[in-house]
Amino acid sequence: MKDYVISVILVSAVCAIVSAILPDGRGRLREPLDFVLAIAILTVIILPFGRAGELFDGLSDTLSGIFDSDGVHVEDDGGWLMSKREEALEAALADEVAERFELRREEVTVEGSLSLSEDKIYVESLSVALSGLSAAGDYRAIGKYLSEVCGVECEVVLYP
Repeated sequence: MKDYVISVILVSAVCAIVSAILPDGRGRLREPLDFVLAIAILTVIILPFGRAGELFDGLSDTLSGIFDSDGVHVEDDGGWLMSKREEALEAALADEVAERFELRREEVTVEGSLSLSEDKIYVESLSVALSGLSAAGDYRAIGKYLSEVCGVECEVVLYP
């Protein structure tokens, strides 16, 4: 944050000096240069927001980009946070399956377990339970899809 504030101050100071050196009045050089200086200051001010946007670029993609063969780098944080990650994974996968295969969300249940190895999270096991009318869906395609996305064999259980 300190570097950011210093950058904004330095760019503003340089732009002020350049603006002070330019001749007064409305000339051919003055207006376009003032515009360029204003853009330079705005760019430096907006820069952190652009970097924050990079975090959400892949959010709309499916979960296949999240769990690759290298896992996701994390530090060991204890069992409570790992269980919260498992719950989030299960909910996200159930939502994805229901949407992708046009099933009722309340009839799709996903259970998974994660493991932490060498500071990376891996999907250790995964199962999906389909009930009601969803059990009549293409369960093989669902199992294959989740296996490909998470990189682990997925068990599909059908309940009438």
